[in-house]
Amino acid sequence: MFELYKNKWFWIVLIILSTTGAIIGFVLSWKHNKKLEQAERIELHDYYNPGNIYIHGIEDTTLVDQYIKFEMDNVYPKPLTFKSTAIRTDERLYALDYTQDSSLVLVARENDNPTMQDPSYMELWVWRKHVKWKK
Repeated sequence: MFELYKNKWFWIVLIILSTTGAIIGFVLSWKHNKKLEQAERIELHDYYNPGNIYIHGIEDTTLVDQYIKFEMDNVYPKPLTFKSTAIRTDERLYALDYTQDSSLVLVARENDNPTMQDPSYMELWVWRKHVKWKK
């Protein structure tokens, strides 16, 4: 087993793989930071209930019609008939992209204190009426 560590090819391959991983990580981090620098800062507020700290959204834009119908329904409790997730309305929020009809905004959230339930970075399509642009 220890003969492996004495083999020079093991060290060469290890160094090459480590260097490649470091370069890929640097480039992806740089692209991520550039994307957020170009994005607009926003705030999120529930259109119907501004006290909510979570906003429903979708990860897949093929569910736009169901999601918009859900958001426009002001009868409570609302039936949830599609796959959705929620994003918190605190921390740093950015508007990254818009759908063609501008009904949805791709919101990114950066969290300085990540947990298992609250990741350090999250992207979600959210109804535009929940978004307030910072000036």
